[in-house]
Amino acid sequence: MLIKRNSEYQISIKRRFELMPKAGILVYKINLRLILVSGKTKEFLFSPNDSAADIAKHVYDNWPMDWEEEQVSSPSILRLIYQGRFLHGNVTLGALKLPLGKTTVMHLVARETLPEPNSQEVQVFHTGSSWRIWMR
Repeated sequence: MLIKRNSEYQISIKRRFELMPKAGILVYKINLRLILVSGKTKEFLFSPNDSAADIAKHVYDNWPMDWEEEQVSSPSILRLIYQGRFLHGNVTLGALKLPLGKTTVMHLVARETLPEPNSQEVQVFHTGSSWRIWMR
């Protein structure tokens, strides 16, 4: 029974990768629609193994003609924003579990450094015989 389930699963996976492209998007790639602050968009195809740094470099090296006004000086300052969060350079698209063969929207901004992660501010007070912890 377990072997049958595994073979059914393998067939299901195999079929997923043999599907015909829809609207020119290959099933085994991730289509990223990148949006600039200006509102201009462009779509690029990437592998699930591509990292945010790989994507920034590719976009920089293949900067669209209609984005000429927003051209940046280096790929190292390009940052991707996905679901409201900045992506660090080593994060891969596969780690984000983005659907293969589908279009995912991300923002692309020029920023020298990433913001610090949110952390709660904790203060500890000693008041005579007791301790008080205050979280903001």
